[in-house]
Amino acid sequence: MNARHLCMSLVATLLTLLAGVPAAQAESSGEAGDMARMLEQLDMLDQLDQLDRQDFEAAIAKVYACSDARDFGCADGSLATAGTLVYDDASRQALADARTYRGDMQRITEQEQQRLARIQEVTGC
Repeated sequence: MNARHLCMSLVATLLTLLAGVPAAQAESSGEAGDMARMLEQLDMLDQLDQLDRQDFEAAIAKVYACSDARDFGCADGSLATAGTLVYDDASRQALADARTYRGDMQRITEQEQQRLARIQEVTGC
């Protein structure tokens, strides 16, 4: 989370710098190349953010798939991965929903196992 805030702070600083330097002045003072590099870095940051969002969505989808398969270790690993990639309030809520679903599925699994154990006790199988 701190790295994301650092990146956003860097982006805000770069945008402030870009807005404060008129284009003619930048070209005449040799800063056009610096501005072009900064814009390129902004584009790369945007691409990295997009990849992080895709990784987050994939991790959340995997939480649900693993939970459905009753593989809670897998779900926990995906929750941990998604937790490092939260990027806004909606993603934070998606993570909370996935965590709740995983817990619900584990409770259902435990209840099913207990029910089967009682049936086996009663029937002697």
